[in-house]
Formats: sequence, structure tokens, C-alpha cells
Amino acid sequence: MTDSVTHFLYASSKRACERVAEALRREGFAVDVHQLDGGVWSIAALHSLMATSHIDDAEALVSGLAERAGVKYDGYERGRTSYAGDRRTRRPD
Repeated sequence: MTDSVTHFLYASSKRACERVAEALRREGFAVDVHQLDGGVWSIAALHSLMATSHIDDAEALVSGLAERAGVKYDGYERGRTSYAGDRRTRRPD
């Protein structure tokens, strides 16, 4: 069974977001980077899992990249297939 998962990340720096986005693209993620109101930069990184047991590995990869770049990892959501063009107004806590 294939499960789509989107990870959410936030930063005050476009450069930091782009660095993480590029690393995620190299790992096979579809990535959308955009600026939210107030100057916060957002990443939505979408990928598919062939088995739900791999979610822990994916989360460790994404959160590790975020931590090294000084970007806030805000968890993931299952089931949505695209965030491209979705200018989320949700702000990180």
C-alpha cells in the first residue's frame, strides 16, 4: 500500500529553506517553498511511502536536515497529494 506524506518546515530565512529543500529533492521529495505573510518561509515536502513502517525513517531524515539548517520541523500529514500553490496561512507555533 502506498501512503502519501507531507512534512512541514518553517524558517525566517529563504536561504535556509532553499538549502533544506534542495537536500529533500535529492532524496526524492516533491518540494514547495514559499513565503507566508509576516516573512516566514515555508516548506511542504511530499513523498510516498510503500509501507507505513518507513515513516519513522522519513521523519528522522527530514527533522535531521531541518535541525542542521536551523529550520523548524513541524511534523507531517498523511493522505494529501499536493501542496503546490497552496499558500497556507497557518503559522508555526
